[in-house]
Amino acid sequence: MNTPKNLLFTLLLSILPFISFSQGWEEQNTSIPYNLNDVHFVDHDYGWAVGFHSTIINTEDGGITWNIQSSTVSDFLYGVWFVDKNNGWACGTNGTVIHTSNGGDTWVRQTILIGSDFTDIIFINESEGWVVGKSGLIMNTANGGEEWILQFSGTPTDLYSVSFPNGSDGWAGGNQGEGTLTHTANSGEDWEMIDVGTTDPIYSVFFISPYFGWIGSKGKVFHTTNVGDTWIEQSPGDDQNDYLDIIFVNDNKGWTVAASGIYSTTDGGDRWDKQFATPNSKNLYAIHFVDENFGWAVGESGKVYHTSTGGSLGINDLHSALPFSISPNPGDGLYFINIDQVTNLDNIEIKILSTTGTLCRSFSVLAGENPVVDIRDLSNGIYYVIVSSENHSGIQKVIKH
Repeated sequence: MNTPKNLLFTLLLSILPFISFSQGWEEQNTSIPYNLNDVHFVDHDYGWAVGFHSTIINTEDGGITWNIQSSTVSDFLYGVWFVDKNNGWACGTNGTVIHTSNGGDTWVRQTILIGSDFTDIIFINESEGWVVGKSGLIMNTANGGEEWILQFSGTPTDLYSVSFPNGSDGWAGGNQGEGTLTHTANSGEDWEMIDVGTTDPIYSVFFISPYFGWIGSKGKVFHTTNVGDTWIEQSPGDDQNDYLDIIFVNDNKGWTVAASGIYSTTDGGDRWDKQFATPNSKNLYAIHFVDENFGWAVGESGKVYHTSTGGSLGINDLHSALPFSISPNPGDGLYFINIDQVTNLDNIEIKILSTTGTLCRSFSVLAGENPVVDIRDLSNGIYYVIVSSENHSGIQKVIKH
């Protein structure tokens, strides 16, 4: 079958050995039919994902194989967090918090005398963690979950996401027509509401430090560099998307997921590019990276996608046997290609590919012509221009914004 991935390899065969190539995002087989709501890895190998119908799956080889673990509960699970390859927690409906100390071989339900639904969980070490949920619920433990203490969040609205970059500073985001974001500077003893400047729900919160943070909302991402005192609106590109999860590995490089796929940034969010479009319009709900290269995203119908290249197509150190230049680059989608003169150059074929390997454009020009590429009707993002003749080939990355 002539799939986009197969097409990409076919088109690139003629220019190997002039480039080094690796895939961007690849699907991993889980054999799980249920939605996966969260994913967490502690290194390149050990990771867990949780979802509907008490689903927990685990891998010890980076996702080459995924195994089902017994959660011992019957509730939907929405959050998972591990501090190492042995100690982890998951949370879900009906006040569910479960814990493992052996990598998930056995899970034990922890006692919480509240039956509300929990939506997200985080731990900063084996002892201290927080869980958030419906009706503004925030609970904290200082002993690994043996005892959970209710904290006053300052809001009655549902909370969807929680982030603690250290043991003191934390943020939780949520719903209800006011873009709910609440902040603590003392481990949750006091929480205060933060004005982000949006009335849309806040689905995801991530802080890389007490100063630098991002939140995902409806159609927008917001960024702060001053503990949340002020927020800058950022637009990944689709105003109808709900940006359901977000993560950064440093002050500049990050990713967010939405129904339509995965978006990435290398400049703190000033510019976002669509990196991956999910096949068959399957929704993605969560994303996690352990460093700049290794990441996983999970979503609808048990889908798991993995990258070892930071999500880029992996065309590195581009070297061209057929030198050409593209301008302007970055640009708005109208690009001029200047092909260097090469002896015995015959007719030239131009192909434009997306980072997922989809062929977006294909046309031919006569030798000596400098073609114009028009992709103004395509979505903003990264594309690859392949220029080839019978005896020469070249490839370059182009950015559309």
